[in-house]
Amino acid sequence: MTDRLLANRVIMYLGIISYSLYLWHFPLVKWLHQAKLPVLLPDAPLLNGLLWAALPVLLVSSLSYWVVERPFLRLRHSR
Repeated sequence: MTDRLLANRVIMYLGIISYSLYLWHFPLVKWLHQAKLPVLLPDAPLLNGLLWAALPVLLVSSLSYWVVERPFLRLRHSR
């Protein structure tokens, strides 16, 4: 069961961009919270925040990985 979960492409991609996720999640969530976005689910504030933050955090983290992290990783491996 664990092998199948860890072999999942989505889980593998989240592992690849995990450092960028770590770096970007807090500033983006804080900024989105201050932006006073509309409430989608009034009875579930945590889920509401997750719905608003998930896509922007994934997009910024992916961009950060491919534009910043990956080129530096290639430089390190080329030496």
